[in-house]
Amino acid sequence: MRNRRLLKNIMFGTFVLFVLFIFSGCKEAKNAKEISNPKKAEVLIEKIVEKSELASFTISCGSGCAMIYHEQNTTSNEVTFKVETYINEVLSDENLETYVIVCDGIGNAVKVYFKGDKDNILKSELPMLREEFKKFGDSFCSKKYKIQN
Repeated sequence: MRNRRLLKNIMFGTFVLFVLFIFSGCKEAKNAKEISNPKKAEVLIEKIVEKSELASFTISCGSGCAMIYHEQNTTSNEVTFKVETYINEVLSDENLETYVIVCDGIGNAVKVYFKGDKDNILKSELPMLREEFKKFGDSFCSKKYKIQN
């Protein structure tokens, strides 16, 4: 019963974030159309890509436990997340975690690891954690690939 309620709350939160993402993306895209200079438009498009890619994702750790990763800061190959841990829908812990993402040449994540550790999360962790970090890493790498090209 609690897991079902937790899942509903997570799904609702994800839906709300998705709606906010759509509205903020539409507003920025409208601003991009108003610019007539192509060079200014390219810079604005890069900023839209950087801004719109801020993300969060949720990992269920079982038995009423969930961890929400909120992207806080991004450098060339590192991402810092604020990680909130909830137990029975009550916030129990918050901390910052930095991960290094290694991309291939075409915009895919090939390795993700906790800074200071070399274990590839995409190979060594639980399936749900692997899947979410793979999605995030691919998004991160494709953003870098688009900006470079």
